[in-house]
Amino acid sequence: MTRRGRIDEATLRVAQGEAALDLLESLLITLVEEHVVSAEQVGEALDAAIAARRRAAEQECEPAPSRVALGILSTLGNSLAAVPARTRGKATAEES
Repeated sequence: MTRRGRIDEATLRVAQGEAALDLLESLLITLVEEHVVSAEQVGEALDAAIAARRRAAEQECEPAPSRVALGILSTLGNSLAAVPARTRGKATAEES
């Protein structure tokens, strides 16, 4: 922040990215828990995004942003990996 309390551009961009990622993660978890999409579909979408970022990292002159994005996507995947365990029991109880 500057002396006048204004947020600098870099801080704003980071905050926007964090907010967007938080919202995306929450939406994906909700969609899986409500059986709108399957955990497998979410996993496939994440795999596709990771593959695209890997290709980008190989082709870019400055691959650092893509490498950071890969880490973020991997973290998101790890977070969402816990969802099937919670929803599996819910689906089984409803099917009974």
